[in-house]
Amino acid sequence: VTEGDTIEFTLVNEESNKNSHSMDLHAARVDVVKDFDSVKPGETKKFTFTADPMIQHIARGMYGVIIVDPKDANALPKADREYVLIQAEHYENPDDKTAMMKNQWTNAIFNGGVFKYDPVHDPEATLWLQAKPGERVRIYF
Repeated sequence: VTEGDTIEFTLVNEESNKNSHSMDLHAARVDVVKDFDSVKPGETKKFTFTADPMIQHIARGMYGVIIVDPKDANALPKADREYVLIQAEHYENPDDKTAMMKNQWTNAIFNGGVFKYDPVHDPEATLWLQAKPGERVRIYF
């Protein structure tokens, strides 16, 4: 999206789901209690926010990426390649809150996989972040 765009999305919570759900989208800069209230089982709600520049780290939750490009197309130099890396930690026992609070994770995860981009530790790693000498690479991390 581009800075200033209005983003609208719909959250469908199937009736078979037993829990209410919502979005806690820090980049939206809205009152989540008022604007992103819970969607009960069987409900569908539309959410709207404005895409503003934001750098945010979210710990211990569901996560994803929305890339907001600057309004000025020349604000950033053109990249030859772009990559998005979403990093998380894996805990042997996901219910062990003490380990989480002490950052005692078992593996680092990138884009949903352990060693996904690491041929040093996993010779079977099939994904590489490729670049040629002289290329400008932009990594959203």
